Amino acid sequence: ATDVEVQLGGGIRSRDLIQRSLDDGAQRVIIGTRALEDPDWLAEMSGIFPGSIMVAADVRDRKILSHGWTRVHSKLVLDLVEELNGLPLAGVLVTAVHREEAMRGTDLPLMEDVAEKADFPVFASGGLGSINDLRALSDRGVAAAIVGMALYTGAMDPWTVAEEFAE
Repeated sequence: ATDVEVQLGGGIRSRDLIQRSLDDGAQRVIIGTRALEDPDWLAEMSGIFPGSIMVAADVRDRKILSHGWTRVHSKLVLDLVEELNGLPLAGVLVTAVHREEAMRGTDLPLMEDVAEKADFPVFASGGLGSINDLRALSDRGVAAAIVGMALYTGAMDPWTVAEEFAE
């Protein structure tokens, strides 16, 4: 019922759920834990649904976290991005979990490094609290940002953001 692009994530671990989500109108489906733990499955799904799958990478100290931030992987986010390059992904959603609740700016060096390494769009999350944060990410090659908390709390005006970053 809208022209707004929708992405959906959370608990998506099967081809059927990906298909259903896309059939119901989502443009992108975000996959976290299964994408990290089953790279062959991710490669297969990205081939079946090219340009529709985003990989969620929750990051602390540049290490990948999973299972609700309770499991720390030895793999660094830049190594993950390098492994994902070449897959027909819609992008990668990088959440700087160490900045998630602060709303004092995201981890700009992290996001810049990921954007430089990635062959696909990078979506940033974690700590975004002002329009200046969005400008800084844009200057570093980040394609988009998740600003939910900043909107909920009134730290960012949605009209101002939409006006400045309209494509």
